[in-house]
Amino acid sequence: MHREKILVADSSEVSRKKVCDMLNRQGYWTFQATDGAHTLRVARKLKPDLVIIDAGIWGMSAAELGRIIETDNLSTVLYLASQVTPEFLDMIQKRHVYAYLTKPLQSRQMGQILDFAMVNARKIASLTDKVTRLERSLEGRKTVDRAKGLLMDQKQLTEQEAYAYLRRKAMDNGITLEQAAEAIMQQLQPSGNSA
Repeated sequence: MHREKILVADSSEVSRKKVCDMLNRQGYWTFQATDGAHTLRVARKLKPDLVIIDAGIWGMSAAELGRIIETDNLSTVLYLASQVTPEFLDMIQKRHVYAYLTKPLQSRQMGQILDFAMVNARKIASLTDKVTRLERSLEGRKTVDRAKGLLMDQKQLTEQEAYAYLRRKAMDNGITLEQAAEAIMQQLQPSGNSA
């Protein structure tokens, strides 16, 4: 049984309740929103696993609503449309998961698309996290290399000696190598040179 939280954003009460009933029968926890502003408030509070937005939602365009939700990392967005137009397809190409639901909904089709969307959303989140960690690691390496360069230039050390100096400073102060490198750079750079 599913335990994911899904926010259904649809201005039509009949349509919204129908979607929620289908999702509840499939084991999802459902929450409802009636317009764009309400959807954002609930999404910020709830951080659902998925937000299903009706393409005709009131209060703001579905495209803008989806963009805000994904940009603010509140959830992944899946759109619900009565009619699939070229403009609609162009809009969803800009979202994290390229998938959508069409009215009238069929329970089996909806379940497959939701599973697809959530699996891909988790993969995207995992890859984004890895990229962020790699970028931080690369930035840290660059900082260490710049600090080693300053030590080599100003204290006439070899690269190995500069690295050993940084490691010793980090261990003596109980900080990371990158933090030690930043401190050395602040100390040795010409604008704040105290050596």
